[in-house]
Amino acid sequence: MKRRFFSFAGMLALGTIVMAGCAEEQTTKAPAPTAPSAEAQAPKAETATNAVTPEVAKPTTERVAQVANTVANKIDAIKGMGAICSLSGAAGSSIDCAVRLASSADGVAARALQGTLLFDADAVSFEGFFEEFCPAGGSCVNREITAEAPNLSGSGHILSFAPKAKSEWAGRGSFLIANLSNPQAAITEAQTGTDAAAKGVFTARFSLKKDISADSAAVVEIGNVVAADAAAQEIAVRVTDATIVTGTVRN
Repeated sequence: MKRRFFSFAGMLALGTIVMAGCAEEQTTKAPAPTAPSAEAQAPKAETATNAVTPEVAKPTTERVAQVANTVANKIDAIKGMGAICSLSGAAGSSIDCAVRLASSADGVAARALQGTLLFDADAVSFEGFFEEFCPAGGSCVNREITAEAPNLSGSGHILSFAPKAKSEWAGRGSFLIANLSNPQAAITEAQTGTDAAAKGVFTARFSLKKDISADSAAVVEIGNVVAADAAAQEIAVRVTDATIVTGTVRN
């Protein structure tokens, strides 16, 4: 179990090398036909899914998002689901759902985290990820986390997600939090039962497509949660009281 997250995080760390090697191989082996064949005009599904371009000097954030998208597309079964919030109100309302992360009293603070959000796409639509950004000497603002600006201001981690287009989150979508420049940094040092834990690391915003009563609220769940410590070892996790709680390193 320790290696499950390492394989994912390792893809991020080695993303540049892998893509550079693939690009070089394509350049070396690619024939130069005089006329395009039918096979050449119809690219294989594998090429489209694992898009590798010769532009190997892409920004780090773009490489992270590309790898996260590839991995997320391979997640078929959702495991270990737990509710993180309930949505109700009038049609058109926007509601922020806090993604809370904390360690138990004897637990390890997560250095990296991945998960998949699930929701009723007939009732709500995903509007993006946001965080409270408080610039020095300025007022705090609610800032959207995008592929162009993916940093979590509190810890310096990068939050990448897939699908990239919010409109393509048809009931599910995955996210990955990692810090490539400082892997030792914790996403949060918050422990269960504290105000910091209740506040959350970031929020997922949803818009109600129809009137939803509190008695039949739309539930947002999270599954496939994997957390890692500073050595990329998998940490035990559970979803309790709408909070992702990390425990000790798995044996």
